[in-house]
Amino acid sequence: MFFGLWLGAKISPLRLLVTCLLGLAAILPISLIQFGVSYIPQLNDFLRNYVYIPEINYQSLVYSFATSIIVYGLIEEVNKCFFMVFLPKRDLNNLRTLFLGMMFGLTLGCFESCIYYLDHLQLANSRGAEMLYAQIFVRIFTSDIIHMTCAGIGCLFVAKIQNKIRFSYIITIVLIHGLYDFFAGFTNKLYWFIIPILLLSCLECRIKYKALEE
Repeated sequence: MFFGLWLGAKISPLRLLVTCLLGLAAILPISLIQFGVSYIPQLNDFLRNYVYIPEINYQSLVYSFATSIIVYGLIEEVNKCFFMVFLPKRDLNNLRTLFLGMMFGLTLGCFESCIYYLDHLQLANSRGAEMLYAQIFVRIFTSDIIHMTCAGIGCLFVAKIQNKIRFSYIITIVLIHGLYDFFAGFTNKLYWFIIPILLLSCLECRIKYKALEE
């Protein structure tokens, strides 16, 4: 994608390099947040010694849905938008701005996928189990697409925020990303609901871009 945007869309390699570096930097707070969320059950058990906290079913669909929307949808996308404020997008038209955001999202998504793969590899080795490579690679490639498309819409949101705050843009990427992670957590046929969500994310990129052009 780097060379495609450089040679095809005529975006300077320096802009693209800065975009890649910002995409790599954005993964750090996301990883810290996800790491902290994984310790919520232990933290709640500790706090129950001092304050009243109702019992929470961490395996329930409600908890999974709330976590997907709030953590993976809202927090991740707001974090990405914060880093995309610093993208060198001045003097770019809407289409190139969309492409720059996609480059940012793809960089972040690929780096996150590497971490995801190594984490599952270590987990499988520690348990003496075999990895389900087909399922892992489906998750890797589909999550890259989600990060890419959502970051593209998010970059349009950030670039145009001085003229008008377009709440529909940020709401769209939060819901799309959250729903993707929710269904990606299933191991049955519900897992494949990620496919229409992927198609919707691509369609929303076109819709949001066209709305700005008109």
